[in-house]
Amino acid sequence: MKDINNKVSIKRYNSKLLVEPSETLLDIFQIMSKRNRITNILGKVGSGKTYLARNYIEYLSENTNNLIVYFNGNNKKEVNCDLSFSDFDSFIDFLLNVEVKDTSIYLVIDEASSLTDEQLVHLNATLNKLLANDLEVVVSILSYTVLLDKFEGELERFVLETKRS
Repeated sequence: MKDINNKVSIKRYNSKLLVEPSETLLDIFQIMSKRNRITNILGKVGSGKTYLARNYIEYLSENTNNLIVYFNGNNKKEVNCDLSFSDFDSFIDFLLNVEVKDTSIYLVIDEASSLTDEQLVHLNATLNKLLANDLEVVVSILSYTVLLDKFEGELERFVLETKRS
């Protein structure tokens, strides 16, 4: 693990390891599932980011009773989760009005590189409001560039890189 600017840790996994469920895949899910953490899943097109996210959502659906929310600004893909959004404003509006008790909110944000700087700032402010309201949040952001520099506040920041094998 390499520390960069004391803010972001980079841990690399070869996506070849993600082909079948394995102990390694469960280790990755545990890294992604830490409460009050934002994980930037980083990789080139076709490196396995969405594959990893879909398996993660399936794992969460089978192993937790938490609220699982998926956002993809490019389109609304069918995923096995509680809610799915393709409109950014509707997604943010939902988060600002969510009322959950005794549960965590798991957010998976696909194609995050397509979000504007203004949208990322708005997302950051929304996540900080959720934390201020004592909600437990777990965020996974899929992108081909590191976006964690856009996020400030109490969320721990972590980068997980996928690579084609």
